[in-house]
Amino acid sequence: MDHSWFCVLLLLNTLIYCGHSQDLPRASVKIVSPQEPPYTGDRVTLQCYIPEYTDWTYVWYRDNQHLPSETSKTITIMLPNNAGQYQCQGKRTDQPQSSYMSPNHPISVTALPTASMSVSPHGLLYSGETVTLQCDISDYTDWTYWWYRNEKLQSPGSPSKTITTQSDQVSQYQCQGRRTDRPQSSQRSDYLHIRVTDLPRASVKIVSPQEPLYSVDRVTLQCYIPEYTDWTYVWYRDNQHLPSQTSKTITISLRYQAGQYQYQCQGKRTDRPQSSYISPNHPISVTALPTASVSVSPHGLLYSGETVTLQCDISDYTDWTYWWYRKYQLQSPGSPSKTISTLSDQVSQYQCQGRRTDRPQSSQRSDYLHISVTANQPKATLSSDQKDILTGDSVTLTCTVESSGWRFYWYRHRQDSEPVATTSGSSYTLSQVSVSDGGQYRCRAGRGDPVYYTQYSEPVHIQVTERPVAVLTLQPNWTQIFTGETVTLRCDIQGGGDTDWEYNFYKNDQSVYSDTKPEYRISPVYTSHTGSYTCMGVKGNKESRTSDAVQLTVSYQPKAVLTTSPQWMNHGDSVTLNCEVKESSTGWRFSWYKTVPYRAGLPSLLDKSYSVEALSGYGTTEESYTLNPAGPTDTGGYVCRAGRGNPVYYTDYSEPQFLWSRDPISFTSVLVGVVVGLVVAAVLLTIFLVLLCRGPSIPRAPTRSPNRTKDLPRFSLLMLERVSHYQDRMDHIWLCILLLLNTLIYCGHSQDLPRASVKIVSPQEPLYTGDRVTLECNITEYTDWTYVWKRDNQLLPSQNIKTITISLRYQTGQYQYQCQGKRTGRPQSSYMSPNHPISVTAPPTASVSVSPHGLLYSGETVTLQCDISIYTGWTYWWYRKDQLQSPGSPSKTITTLSDQVSQYQCQGRRTNRPQSSQRSDYLHISVTANQTKATLSSDQQDVLTGDSVTLTCTVESSGWRFYWYKHKQDSEPVKTTSGSSYTLSQVRVSDGGQYRCRAGRGDPVYYTQYSEPVHIQVTERPVAVLTLQPNWTQIFTGESITLRCDIQGGGDTDWEYDFYNKDLPRASVKIVSPQEPLYTGDSVTLQCYIPEYTDWTYVWYRDNQHLPSQTSKTFTISVPDQTGQYQCQGKRTGRPKSSYISLHHPINATVPPGSLVPISMSRLLCGLLVVSPFLLVSILLMVKYCRAGAAKSTENENSDVIKQTESSL
Repeated sequence: MDHSWFCVLLLLNTLIYCGHSQDLPRASVKIVSPQEPPYTGDRVTLQCYIPEYTDWTYVWYRDNQHLPSETSKTITIMLPNNAGQYQCQGKRTDQPQSSYMSPNHPISVTALPTASMSVSPHGLLYSGETVTLQCDISDYTDWTYWWYRNEKLQSPGSPSKTITTQSDQVSQYQCQGRRTDRPQSSQRSDYLHIRVTDLPRASVKIVSPQEPLYSVDRVTLQCYIPEYTDWTYVWYRDNQHLPSQTSKTITISLRYQAGQYQYQCQGKRTDRPQSSYISPNHPISVTALPTASVSVSPHGLLYSGETVTLQCDISDYTDWTYWWYRKYQLQSPGSPSKTISTLSDQVSQYQCQGRRTDRPQSSQRSDYLHISVTANQPKATLSSDQKDILTGDSVTLTCTVESSGWRFYWYRHRQDSEPVATTSGSSYTLSQVSVSDGGQYRCRAGRGDPVYYTQYSEPVHIQVTERPVAVLTLQPNWTQIFTGETVTLRCDIQGGGDTDWEYNFYKNDQSVYSDTKPEYRISPVYTSHTGSYTCMGVKGNKESRTSDAVQLTVSYQPKAVLTTSPQWMNHGDSVTLNCEVKESSTGWRFSWYKTVPYRAGLPSLLDKSYSVEALSGYGTTEESYTLNPAGPTDTGGYVCRAGRGNPVYYTDYSEPQFLWSRDPISFTSVLVGVVVGLVVAAVLLTIFLVLLCRGPSIPRAPTRSPNRTKDLPRFSLLMLERVSHYQDRMDHIWLCILLLLNTLIYCGHSQDLPRASVKIVSPQEPLYTGDRVTLECNITEYTDWTYVWKRDNQLLPSQNIKTITISLRYQTGQYQYQCQGKRTGRPQSSYMSPNHPISVTAPPTASVSVSPHGLLYSGETVTLQCDISIYTGWTYWWYRKDQLQSPGSPSKTITTLSDQVSQYQCQGRRTNRPQSSQRSDYLHISVTANQTKATLSSDQQDVLTGDSVTLTCTVESSGWRFYWYKHKQDSEPVKTTSGSSYTLSQVRVSDGGQYRCRAGRGDPVYYTQYSEPVHIQVTERPVAVLTLQPNWTQIFTGESITLRCDIQGGGDTDWEYDFYNKDLPRASVKIVSPQEPLYTGDSVTLQCYIPEYTDWTYVWYRDNQHLPSQTSKTFTISVPDQTGQYQCQGKRTGRPKSSYISLHHPINATVPPGSLVPISMSRLLCGLLVVSPFLLVSILLMVKYCRAGAAKSTENENSDVIKQTESSL
């Protein structure tokens, strides 16, 4: 039974296995469309076919690579890019979950049939022949043929396989086949390259005679054709066939032919080539015989009775014999000239002719000479270009006579005297005239031999006046001027009147100032104003003599030098303070000051070490100041300074000088000193003994006497209270000493006088010319003051109130104001206030500028701009010839005339202070009537495609925009630039042609004339083609190979061939000097080293920033200012055009060893002196702390009592 069940189970298992062993579905790839074979450009549709089931998701593969974007049953691909081995597979969710992968289905591309071209006739072709092109496609039939010329389709396809064209067009044609069935087209044929040979060239030559040819000559012509001999010749004259002429040489007669004729010839033959080119036109020019001409001397109008000479001239050839004819009657042969005396019409009856032995053997006869003969004696007319002139000028006299050929005679004062001059020209110039050259002048003219004279001219009077002399003076006329001072140069014209002169000032022969006023004010002056100054006056077209030069030397601001005598004084002595300015001793007034501790608000020395108080009023011309008698109160520091000019120009303060007092020793003073010393010593001794003898005591409440302590400072009271609460005797001693010192300081501190100060009430600073300024004297204590005012240390007696008002209408520069209070009670006066400067500032200056700048052209539109550098809110007022125009904006547009621009000024006005500016100067510019012309240039004219070419348009003056034109100048510009250059980058052949430029500026635009054209020739860049011979895929060591470089489109000669098989050269930065390490202050020379080639231009970088000014191989830097990371690179015109950029080379500065700050012995001692007090105090505090430890408990018990005492105090 068990065996039976086992067999049944075995049978069931076998059946189940057999049912599950069924194969997976099989996928296959099919081409849906088009039919095979597929060609280049086809779109192919593929289908994945799986016979079982329908719910497949499809997976596609090409060349075993998964195509994730393709999941549909059919896919479409483009050939030839997607050719390859295609597979597909199905995927699904139920069993079976996939199909077998399909076998590879190759999708290959079949090349389209190839078209080819042939030409008939074969072999050598001649230019102009008719040829037949044949298009052949070997595969398939029923083609329609499409022909292309220069990539452009000609009329769509003809079923014909041939086309007829000219031989020089063959290389531009291609053909292609098209049909309805697949393949529907062929590939285009290659271009057909054939050689076209020129036809033989004919030329016409003159065999005889030699040119030039004259009428009556017989000329033999020959038709020359260098190749072949069996020609039949065809002749043409002025493009008309000469059928009677068929031989190689022909003879023509010029007897009845005049002018110029064009002859041509051509050869004809039966074989190829069947003809030659027709020859170029050969001109047969019939030259007229030389012409004789008769001239008369003198020329022009002749006068009856004059002797004249007839001259026969024949311009061509020499060795003529001259034949004269009168009324067609031959006179005897003679010389080329003939002299006769004129009658009424005799001259016009003569002719001449030349004869010679060589060709041409004769000339044509001259025409009759027609001249005019008059019986009236002419009269000269005298004129002068000017009559009232200055010495040194030139004046030109002109003597005018009808007709020509005269010599001129010049007379002064009397006409019957000898002439002062004889000239061949009609003018006589008196140069560098003097007064004695004035007077009456006449002239007359004469010609011929014997001389025929005109009548005398009417007299002309020349008035010569002595030239005015310009005299330049310097005000003030000091030998030394300092920066910041004001100087005035005055130009006076002596002997020229006082009006209508324009004064021109020159520095080192360069114009610096021009005005109708004779003064040139420089305020302030600087060292740059140093120079040699001259001046000159101009009135109309007259100029004065240039003045003698005045040297202006400007030095830096001087410093006063103070000395005291004596420096140590006794009571009652006289002390003299001496102040001088070593750089100059002219024009100074000296002021004296006593130094006081620095206080804000008082005049101070530059380093603010001291403030100063004036000893005297406004300076004196005396260089010394006497303290008489001097006392102890005069001890202290003193300074001085000097000032001069208006406004006052001050030197720097002198260095302080200190004055010391030796007080006299009297018996009373000695006695008082002894008594005071004994009392102080007794008090100190008593306090010391009491403290020393006392034992510990119980602290007690402090007491004080209000009567004795009411006037002591609070600090002193506190110290008194604390004395009784310390048991330590040393503490008592120290506290008593401090108490004594504090009391002495308090007693010595007396109350200061009230201090006065000057304040400006209105208006706010800065102050301008014309302002009314209110000043106030401010004294904080008391009110019953009478006020004293000073200006520049001079008392103002009319001003005694607290506020005063001053007018700045006629005051310029800077003034010093002070005040002081006086009263009847104590204190009876205040301190004199510090100097308060009242500075008068000139109003802002307006300036006019013109746009565009430089040379202007008549009719141009320009803009005048009014600029005021400080403040805002201006309204601008324009003036023309001092007449106010309507107010307006800061700019004004006008159209220039000859001098209109230079007549304008502007001024600013505003509501706030300052309310107006100064008027601007007149603007002087140049206006020309000639329209300027642009000039065009190019850095190169013959360029290759891909190159760059830069055109530069040059125009005089500035402010232009530039317009660039190609081919035609009246077309639209191809480019408009703000700069004067236009760069054509990466040029093509189509960029070639003629270029012009012009410039324009303003609104509306004012244009220059067009430039002359510049022709840019752009040629296709030749292509280098490198081939390897032999062209094997693998080369083995020991074999020989050849690299051949062919230049396509560049001709066959003059090329230099460069072959490369290496990296770019590598640059590196090296330090030439000094050796490393580098220290602060070193000058380091760097070098850019590139081992190959020498013609490098170098580019430098620091910290990755380009250094454009450095282009040499080596350059020098300064350490540490120019430390950093340095790199370099080489550039050159040949190949290779650049090197690699170098690695970074660090340049760092090293601190030199032992470069610590030197410590001098004096500094060490000063340091010890400063530290010693702090060291001493520290020691005392340590001793006190140690001794106070024992009494710590006692102090704790007494602390409450002390705190109570302090709070009560």
